[in-house]
Formats: sequence, C-alpha cells, structure tokens
Amino acid sequence: MKKPVLLFLMAIIFTYAGAQKMSNMAPQIIVVNFGPKNPHFDEQIYPHLKFLYTPDINVQYSNGTLKEKINLTGTPQFLARAINEDYFKLYGFLIIDQAGNCYTEGANLFENPAVAKSLCANGKTLSDNVKAVVKKHKTIRLKTGPLPWGKSHIALKGLLSRHTSIVHAAFLSGHALPEFNVQTADGKSVSIRQVIQGKPSLIFFAAIPPTENVETIYKFYHGPLEKPSKTIQKRFGKLTLYLSVLEGQFFDFNPKKALKQKYAQ
Repeated sequence: MKKPVLLFLMAIIFTYAGAQKMSNMAPQIIVVNFGPKNPHFDEQIYPHLKFLYTPDINVQYSNGTLKEKINLTGTPQFLARAINEDYFKLYGFLIIDQAGNCYTEGANLFENPAVAKSLCANGKTLSDNVKAVVKKHKTIRLKTGPLPWGKSHIALKGLLSRHTSIVHAAFLSGHALPEFNVQTADGKSVSIRQVIQGKPSLIFFAAIPPTENVETIYKFYHGPLEKPSKTIQKRFGKLTLYLSVLEGQFFDFNPKKALKQKYAQ
C-alpha cells in the first residue's frame, strides 16, 4: 500500500480515537508554523484550528539518527533557538494557562494515537492537563529566574505508578510565554499574546513546506490521481494526519467532509 494512502487510512482510524474524552474540554488550539504560509494550503479544511505563521523563519532539514531533523534561522529568535537546541520539537506542544503562562509541555503530541494519553513534561497525560486548565481554570505557579537554557533535555517521569517514561524535561513550564510576533492566515502581524487573549491554549509546532503544491496530497485522495512529490509526501503527509487527529479528538470533526467537497470529482 502506498505510504500516502496508508497515512490517510490511519487518519480515518485515529481521528475519533479518544474524541469523547477531549471534545468537552477543548482549549484554543494554535498551530504555530515554522516559516511562511504556503499559498496552496487551505486553513478552512481545519476550521477549529488557528494557524499562525513565522515568515521570517527559514527551515533547513537534515537527516538525524532516527528521523529527519530541522534547524531554524531567522526570527523570532526565541523559537529558532529553542528548536535548534532541542528544547522544542517539531510536533511538540505547549499548554498555556489563562494567565498566559506555560502550564506544561511535551516533545511529541502524537506519541500515542489517542492524543489524550500523550505524556507531558509534568508526568501527567494531556487530558489531565487540559482538564486542569480548561475545566478547573488552574494556573501554574511561576518560577523565579531565567529560562533553563543549557540544562538537560530529558527526564524520567512516573505515570500514576503504572510505568516510568523518558519524557522531554520541562523547559518553558512555570514561565510566562515569551512575547513574539506571528502572522495570521490573512497576512496580519500580531503578537502571540494577542492571539491567546487569556484563553487556555494548546500551541502545536508544525512546518508546512512553504513553496510546493501541498494540494497534491488532497487531490491524490479525493480527485485526480496526481502523485505528490516525495518532499510533500515526507513533510506534509504526516502533518495532514496530525491536523485531522486534532480536529477529531478535540472537536469531534472530520476534515474528510471538507476535503471531499473541495476535491472530489
């Protein structure tokens, strides 16, 4: 089975896995994209997700030991440094409380197909942390001192005594989200704090290829069998799955309907 088709079938299976646990306590979900907006990408396919872009960041790819890595140049410098020094990860996430501070974070939102069970840096599941900031309106107690640049990236965390897992150590947790500017889908420059506006939020890090025609992924599923380039398959195929899972698990919404409406013959 071709890899893009397999990814799409996985999206159908996983989109609603765990949806009942998360759809009644969804935070504002913000997709921070490294790099400028791709003119072929249609945000309306994912109506519950808020896409923000960093047009002054350039993404460079390199082959790591286990998977492809990214390196960022440009501004915001905070994001570029956090990615380059492995404090933030592609497909990683931050949970921001209503005070605008980082409640907890994680290196991979999709380490578990049921996103609700993904482990955060504080040793609790994503669903437990989302419930804390959305339902219980909890805020994190702020730490004193600067961000822990230069400290270890991993830590051992026990999850309710069931097992111990290696997770990304807390970096931004307990600190205010640094101020930086982003660009909305319609090209307006805004600060990240303007977007959050006191709402509990989940920030998810993505990298949509800025120039190639990402629509070929969707057309391959629903319209003319125009084969996507290898770059699009590798760097955007997985992300389409992840965005669909976010819509399904948090909002009980299946983007497949929008895709069919736009691309089906």
